[in-house]
Amino acid sequence: MPWKERSIVEERMRFVLRLKDGESMASLCREFGISRVTGYKIFERYKECGLEGLTDRARTPYRYANKLPAQLEAMIVSMRREKPTWGARKLRDRLLRKLPNDVRIPACSTIHAILDRHGLVTRQRHSRTKTEGTPLSQGLAPNALWCTDYKGEFMLGDKRYCYPLTVSDHASRYLLLCEAMESVKEQGAFTAFEEAKSTSELFLGLPTSDSLAKKALAELLSEGKVQRTGKGIKDDVYRYFLARG
Repeated sequence: MPWKERSIVEERMRFVLRLKDGESMASLCREFGISRVTGYKIFERYKECGLEGLTDRARTPYRYANKLPAQLEAMIVSMRREKPTWGARKLRDRLLRKLPNDVRIPACSTIHAILDRHGLVTRQRHSRTKTEGTPLSQGLAPNALWCTDYKGEFMLGDKRYCYPLTVSDHASRYLLLCEAMESVKEQGAFTAFEEAKSTSELFLGLPTSDSLAKKALAELLSEGKVQRTGKGIKDDVYRYFLARG
């Protein structure tokens, strides 16, 4: 025999019928798992409305305290259609001049919401320009092309940030330099590049295509890996490496 499912209205009806048969409110509330306040509320609704009082009532409020009057909303829409270039601030200023002082004028955000609801707001589409990086030159042999980059950032124990700067060989992936920098300013990077240059001269020699290495470093720095105020960072970095041979 399958179990019988009871709705909330049927449970409330059983509660009321047993209450009318003489059972106590406290024992019935414990059995049905409700508070005595809820039990008295169900019974009072039954006495007022009958069986209809046992159904759930709508939770929608009877009125909205801050609802804008329909006449005022229609006036805002009409003014906007007459003056399509006026925004919410301009419309509010006109309402303040036009209506008496006892009329509560809505805020600019409310006026904008009204215009948006009536389809009177045109949203501007911002075109997203995709930034394209500089194409990387291909180093086909070891020590033909060097690459440099900041490998992220992390906080130290003294709440300062560390920016690891690396210089590596493109073909062999050999790490020529890994320096912990205090910032991403260009002067610190230049000092680290001088150290990498002097070390490589002792053990490896300079890159065979030195101009390509300088150009790649300059282009990478100009993409924002090194911060510097003002314009012409690419030319400055390129001239820096050219001057140092």
